[in-house]
Amino acid sequence: MGGNEIVLVAREKFPRASELSLGLDILKKPWIRGDQLGLLYKTDGDSDLKVKIIDKNSGSYIPICGGLTQVLGQAELTVGLDDLFGFGSPRVKGEIVLRTDLG
Repeated sequence: MGGNEIVLVAREKFPRASELSLGLDILKKPWIRGDQLGLLYKTDGDSDLKVKIIDKNSGSYIPICGGLTQVLGQAELTVGLDDLFGFGSPRVKGEIVLRTDLG
């Protein structure tokens, strides 16, 4: 995965107007820290969840992050996203239909 530290949070916990600045603050010392922060939320469409990704280095959103998708898959397999975030389980255990800003 390249050694990046990925933080996953429920987007519903973030105020929309300040989610980028708050997300960047979380990625800095002395808070949680990490390289990317994935804001996860349920969708009403054909995907299980959507993610907005905040990148510490660019100071902005990025459209996709391979490390985040790996961490997200591992979180589903080991803990379950429903247990972590209350999203509801994917249609097939171990399969997540993910929507990002890239598609």
